[in-house]
Amino acid sequence: MKNCKYLVLLVLSVSFLMSQVGQVPAKKGAISPNTSKKKGLIKAQGNNDLKLELINLENEFKDQHESIKSSYKQQILVLKKNKKSEVQELKENYNTRRTAIYKKYGVKPPKKGSASGDDSNSYKAPKKKNDNSTKKPLKPTRK
Repeated sequence: MKNCKYLVLLVLSVSFLMSQVGQVPAKKGAISPNTSKKKGLIKAQGNNDLKLELINLENEFKDQHESIKSSYKQQILVLKKNKKSEVQELKENYNTRRTAIYKKYGVKPPKKGSASGDDSNSYKAPKKKNDNSTKKPLKPTRK
């Protein structure tokens, strides 16, 4: 029985370790079997002109990237302001039309704070009468 427990433990641990093999990240400097070395590339270690051009290219890219981001931020702010003004105009138009409809039918519009208006979409259960005087008192039960 003792050997069986050890055998099960061994099998479980081996299967766990084997399932985790594919998920282990490779070291940064290690060459994986899936990638091959690129041939014909010039190394930048001894080439100062290459380094300078790459640094200039990177700086230019960063500047252009920031200008694109800032221009889009400005455009988004303008669009947000336009949206806000259009929604405000729509609300005002809605309220004027709503009050005109109430006036047309001669009904007072409900107050803003009251939520007790008769909505056709909401269902309210009928209230029960609490009239205890009409009910007969309960008789005590025998044990």
